[in-house]
Amino acid sequence: MNLINMAIIAGGYILTLLLSGPIFRYFIGEGARHYEQVQSDTRELQRPGFDLGALIGKCENILTITFILAEQYTGLGLIFAAKSIMRSEDIKKNPQYYLGGTMVNFTYSVIMGFIIRSVILYRQ
Repeated sequence: MNLINMAIIAGGYILTLLLSGPIFRYFIGEGARHYEQVQSDTRELQRPGFDLGALIGKCENILTITFILAEQYTGLGLIFAAKSIMRSEDIKKNPQYYLGGTMVNFTYSVIMGFIIRSVILYRQ
């Protein structure tokens, strides 16, 4: 792997991480604002300014792109299933927010992974 391909991959990861939040908010919109209000009313043990959901989403972005670049597509199912299991209680409380958010973030990450992979393959 040469330096240009490494720069493309690094740039792809950075772009994905920077844009995943705004894209999530654009598509989820009102659901996100309603959920954030409910969370701020019930938040007890979280550190101020720390959003565990955003951290999980960023990890999902990184893993999804990594699996696509490594051509380990079965790993994508593992990410989706693990997130659904771990957030099952939250999904029951607000299914539109969690399932919609997961689908938006996951789809965005898959698209970015294939774009990065396509750019690298095109260069060869």
